[in-house]
Order: sequence, then structure tokens, then C-alpha cells
Amino acid sequence: MNMKNISLLFLAITCAIMARSQVKAGNKNYSRMAYAKAAANYERALKKDSTDVSIWANLADCYRLNRNSVGAEKAYAKVVNSGKAEANHFLYYAHALMQNEKYDAALMALEKFKSASPTDERADQLQAGIHNLKSNLAKSGSYSIKTINVNSTESDICPVAYNGGIVFASNRKFVQWIDNSHSWSGKQFYRLYHANGNGANFGKPDMFASTLQTSYHDGPVSFNSTGTLMIFTRNNILSGKVGKDDQDIVKLKLFSSVLSENKWGIEVPLPFNSDKYSCAHPALTADGKTLYFSSDMPGGSGGMDLWKSDWNGTNWTTPVNLGEIINSPGNEIFPFIADDNTLYFSSDALNGIGGLDIFISQLNGSNFTKPENIGAPINSADDDFGLTYNTISKTGYFTSNRKNVGLNDDIYMFEKLCTNTEITILDQETKQPLGNAVVTIIENNSEIGTVQTDDSGKFIRCLNPSRNYEFRAKKELYSDNKSTLTSDQLLQAASTGSSVQISLLKKPENVANVGGKVFNEDDKSPIADQVVTLKNNSSGETKTTITDKSGKYQF
Repeated sequence: MNMKNISLLFLAITCAIMARSQVKAGNKNYSRMAYAKAAANYERALKKDSTDVSIWANLADCYRLNRNSVGAEKAYAKVVNSGKAEANHFLYYAHALMQNEKYDAALMALEKFKSASPTDERADQLQAGIHNLKSNLAKSGSYSIKTINVNSTESDICPVAYNGGIVFASNRKFVQWIDNSHSWSGKQFYRLYHANGNGANFGKPDMFASTLQTSYHDGPVSFNSTGTLMIFTRNNILSGKVGKDDQDIVKLKLFSSVLSENKWGIEVPLPFNSDKYSCAHPALTADGKTLYFSSDMPGGSGGMDLWKSDWNGTNWTTPVNLGEIINSPGNEIFPFIADDNTLYFSSDALNGIGGLDIFISQLNGSNFTKPENIGAPINSADDDFGLTYNTISKTGYFTSNRKNVGLNDDIYMFEKLCTNTEITILDQETKQPLGNAVVTIIENNSEIGTVQTDDSGKFIRCLNPSRNYEFRAKKELYSDNKSTLTSDQLLQAASTGSSVQISLLKKPENVANVGGKVFNEDDKSPIADQVVTLKNNSSGETKTTITDKSGKYQF
């Protein structure tokens, strides 16, 4: 063997050893959920040997879990094209494709996921989102959005109104003697900040409630209407002690604090917290008596679900799952309940545009309506979440990573330009509401969506006042009917909201046409204006009619 071949062999052996070393380090970091470090290890290993599908699969997961859709698409493509993909690889590949606005390819990936996992309903929901893409994008005239001036080069998320400004969470650079970054992302942990101002303009943010903050994740938060009660998310830390589950994972918990003499009191853990699951993303009603939040506690539909707990005067009650009308096998997170009982939340498994989409559901009594995608421009192909809304000013805030290749989040302000319209479907004779009626909405002669009424026979839609609408209602056993709203009518009702009522006439059941002729028995001449009575022998009901000029009658 000549020296050249020996050198090449030595180089190959060296590269193989280096690759194995990087894979071993990557696997160790992956098992510790240090996904940012693991990704760097796998990237270096693949430069030496790009044929190992298991490395591509782990790298794809690292990218996905750190919301790098471009990297995830590339890595999952390697896996699904290898012939060795598992069912979830097709699902995650489809997610990445949707976030990168490659919807046709996403549909194909979802079909493969359905073949591999036919009972999983997530594929149908995501495919519905792609098929409804035109409808969701058509809502873009209903809101205006713009970024606010507190955004940093890192992630800024989940703003809520408080004390003449907003409180939000951020992992922006924070000067400290000890590096305390999160191994999952390689970024610093989230801290809470407060900034004075309104609209899109705020002053310099300051640390908020610093005595309550820890060295780990703090936030997001929620307040009651008076700003005296705060519920907030933080890692499982109490009195400086870190709690972990059986797999050495630090979960998220919810804590409360009460404002007294302008100081936030000691944090109190909510009674349903656990080391075994996470409770996060609090949303208090204005009166502070009901708390909505997200959790992966047992009893849910899969992933993170939305739950609620009530204040009974002394403590928070056992949480109740919001049910399958809201929750899916995916993740439902970041709830917010507005003063008009509208629930806003994000989901990665309902019919969205891509990534996390924000959905709306109306609370009627104790039941929520079927969630509806809020549409563009609030939703995008990237992650959109953490929405809050003021029903009086018709303005609010939300979080999105749409401008940063999916890597960092910014806070956006939005203003509702549309007019809330309540559509009610009634029985024409009884005037009672008709649940499960199907209403097709036509906007400027183009169909933009179909909605099903709840038990109250109603639904609310925010309509663009510069456009004309037609509502076509139908229900089984009823005749179809329709109604219209013009742009002029919507503009006149912009401040108070508009309403539409559509009455449906129930079709007669078991109808038989009965007719005959009355004539003179002697000469067979017709008898006009003769009263004829028809009796129902079963019910005793009678009906009468009068013969016409030719002696004929008809029931």
C-alpha cells in the first residue's frame, strides 16, 4: 500500500472517529433535551457521514422543537425519502412544509401520515386548514397589524395590559455573572418586563415584580380587571428549590400573588400543580373568579389541552377539561377570555394556515362554540399565539415569529376593523332557535366559509364593513332561506354591532294531497262555493275549504 492510500485510509478512520464522537455527544444532549447543543453535534457529524437516517431524524426533531421550520423541512425530507420513516415523521414534515408555505407538498405528506396512522384525526384537520386557506386569507381586511417598539433581537411574547402599559415575557440579553441559558434552546430564560405606553409606542421596559422572579422561566402572566390579583407561569421552583419529575424534567407550574400596598405578595402555588405534568399560560376572567390555562395533565385529548378552574372563595377548584369541541390530539395553548366571553387560543392541530394558529370560540352558557380560525393577517404560516383583546378600544396584542425565519418572536398590535355581526337562525313558526343549522357566508359574491349554529341557534362573525354579504341557511327537514347585509348597513352598525335573523320553515311531515269535485247527482253539474270538511280520524283535527267554480276542492 502506497503512502497516498495510507493517508486516505488514516483520514477516513479519523473522520469516522470524529463523526462517532459527535453522534455520541449529540445523543447525550438529545436525551437531556439540550436540543440546541445536540443540533450542533449532529450537524458536525453529518458533515463526515450524511447517510445515517437516525441522525437526520434526531436533527429534524431538534430543529422542530426549536421552531426552525427551514431546517426541519430539510432534515425530515431526508428521513421520509429514506423509506425508513415512522408515522410521526410524515406529520412533522407536513407541519414544516405548511410553515414554509409549501401546501401541495404538505397535502402529500399528510396522505402518507394517514396511511401510516389512519385513526389519527390530526391529518384531516390540517388538510382542512389547507383546503380552507383561501377563506382564512380572505379575512385580511378585518384587522390591521403593526409591530410595537419594545421588541428586541430575541423573543418577546404574551403581552397583557397592566398599569398604564403592558407586562410581557422576554429572553432578551440580560447581564449576569453566571451563564444561565436554557439548554433546550441555548437562549436565556424568560423574564417578566413592564413598559409604560399604549398602542404601538412604549417606553423602555423595566423588570417587573423582580422579587417574584427566579433564575429560570418566569411568565406569561394574567391579571384580574383591578390589577390586584396575578396568576403567572414559572418553572417548578418554590422557595429556591427546583422540583423535577421521574425523568428529571422541570415542569411548569402556576402561581398566584396579591398586590398589597403597591407590593406583590409571596407567590402561592395553585393546588392542582404537579411535578408530573405542566400547568401554564393563565387567563383570568375580569372578575378573577375563573381561570383558564393549558396543561398536559391526565384526562385530556392529547398534548396540551385547555382547562378551567373556579375560585370558590377559599381556593381554586379541581380543573375541568374544556372538552373535545375545543381540544384536539395536538396542542391547545395560550388561552385568553375577553369581556364578551370570547375565548381566544392557539392550536397546532386544528384547521390552520401553518404552525400555531389563533382560534376563536364563543362561550354560550356553559358551552363553547366550534372554534373558528381568526384568519389573516393575525394568523400566518408561522407561529401565532398569546393574543389579548380590549373589547372597548377594539385593539389588542399577539405574538408571532413570522419575520424572523421562525426563530424569534415579536409582539404585534392589532386593531379590529370589522363589525361584529350576530347571525341567528329561527324556526319560522315557533320562533325558537335552531341549532346545527348550516350557514354559508358569501362575501362580494365569493363563498368564504360555512358555519354551524350552536344550541342557541347563533354564531358571531366579524365582517368587513367595505363588503357586501349574503347568508344562506339550511337545516334538515326545513326549507332553505337566505338574508343579506350591505356594506352601508355594516358601516352604520360599526360601533354597536349588527345582527341578522333568518327564519326557516319546517317542511310538512307525511303530507298527502287530497282533492275532489262536488257535483249535482242528477245532472252532474258542478257546485261552486260549497264548504267541504276534512277530518283526521286519528287526531280529530278538521280542516275546511270551499269549492271553486268548477266544483273542485284541494287540501
